[in-house]
Amino acid sequence: MQQDLQQNELVEIARKAVRTPKKKPQKRRVTSKRIPAILLPLNLIQRGRLDLSLPDGKTAVYSGRACGTQADMQVHDWKVFNHMLSRGDIGLGEDYINGLWDSTNLKNFMRVAVENIDAFENFARSNIFYRLAYALKNRFSPNTRRKSRKNVHVHYDLGNDFYKVWLDKGMTYSSALFQGDASKPLKEAQQAKYQRILDRLTTSSSSGGHILEIGCGWGGFMEKAAKNNFRITGVTLSHEQALWAQQRLEKAGLDNTTEVRLQDYRELDGQYDHIVSIGMFEHVGEAFWPEYMTTVYKYLKPGGKAMIQSIIIRDDLFENYRKSSDFIREYIFPGGMLPSRKRFEQEAGKAGLAVNDVFHFGQDYAITLEKWLDNFDANMEDIKAMGYCDKFIRKWRFYLTCCAAMFRSGRINVMQVELVKEKSHD
Repeated sequence: MQQDLQQNELVEIARKAVRTPKKKPQKRRVTSKRIPAILLPLNLIQRGRLDLSLPDGKTAVYSGRACGTQADMQVHDWKVFNHMLSRGDIGLGEDYINGLWDSTNLKNFMRVAVENIDAFENFARSNIFYRLAYALKNRFSPNTRRKSRKNVHVHYDLGNDFYKVWLDKGMTYSSALFQGDASKPLKEAQQAKYQRILDRLTTSSSSGGHILEIGCGWGGFMEKAAKNNFRITGVTLSHEQALWAQQRLEKAGLDNTTEVRLQDYRELDGQYDHIVSIGMFEHVGEAFWPEYMTTVYKYLKPGGKAMIQSIIIRDDLFENYRKSSDFIREYIFPGGMLPSRKRFEQEAGKAGLAVNDVFHFGQDYAITLEKWLDNFDANMEDIKAMGYCDKFIRKWRFYLTCCAAMFRSGRINVMQVELVKEKSHD
């Protein structure tokens, strides 16, 4: 009897437990009382100054001992701090897109942030759970041929008219070469970049020969090479770019020595005297770096040269970078990843490609990005007239300013690497 009673009591307790709804765990919300603790990293600013305005109207000033850029940030919603703590620069970018914070000078804000990035480490990187999620997402979403086409379409097929209003007149979407003169017109600096590549290809041979350009964009380099007595074949996965490139080359009377192919670079055949690839390697994805290099090796004739221009990240930052994600990889170039110089050279060597020359010009990319941003802002009304919404515009402004600041800081760089196909390689 007593045993039955105990069993009945246990059953009743179990029933009550089922009927009683569990209280949902309350999310930790940032309030003005918690702000001082959350913003402690700002006290570690070493360079420049940040004037912060909070949602409750309060203000705070954070200054470093070293002179530097002065910036401001107006936070409109307390959630901004939660998002920065949980998702790092991804959360910061998302909240800027959604209008939860602003700055009267986004360029200066980014400079202060990047110049003091070590102090902002808790903000710059997402927490361990988000880092794991982003890492798994990137690991199980490889940049396959099908995925490559999709990623290219997302970024490069926005419409030629969109890019036309803020790129140079030659429609070049990679770093220009200013050669110490930041006042040089953007188109002229882009042509200087092309000329350096052609000069390296002809240092040990007469001009001419057949070039394969992997990722030909809107055909700017193709036009320059054809005018310098080269035959050139360019490949791209962008319908918009292929159409523009074909039309520009026909208009220039160069269609007899040029060919534009809407095709994956891995699906070609034959061999070429030289290979050029500008701003393409960053989009390949780490899993496909070996395939990229072996493809370059396969398409090059013995003794042939390849000129590869790529953005790189500092060697000492690479391991942490590759294990996480950031705003650029999530919202601008999905599937991409920056190599370090060391890793790039390792991949080239494994494929039988010897490094013959390396040229860095990261500060030139900072200038290029800043000029693009100036053009973007100057033509804002035209961009809006094309139907692009405020969130789209804010996303692109965040992207351009963030990249410019990263190049200014030296955390990332851009290089032109001259590779030579070794005549015998197992």
